[in-house]
Amino acid sequence: MTDDSMDRDDLKERVLALLGYSEEVWGVDRESVEEVAFMEQGWVYSIQIVGVLIDIEDQLGVVLTTEDTERDEIRTVGGLLGIIEARAADNEARPN
Repeated sequence: MTDDSMDRDDLKERVLALLGYSEEVWGVDRESVEEVAFMEQGWVYSIQIVGVLIDIEDQLGVVLTTEDTERDEIRTVGGLLGIIEARAADNEARPN
């Protein structure tokens, strides 16, 4: 990621903010939220995820590929975090 100080907890908080997470609305605490399939629960609609992906690119500097967006893992918070982390690591490993 562009911000070297960002760890998984920081990333999780930023992604939850982009997804519009609210413990009251989602009914899931922060410790358990990574297992939640947010789209299937109706908390984020498929059209909204497009905006979230654009925000991930703009705010986190991580570009997800079409293949990333088609992976089953993207349906959960933890899966989305893993995809972002993997893509960020790929970006950092590439020479400029």
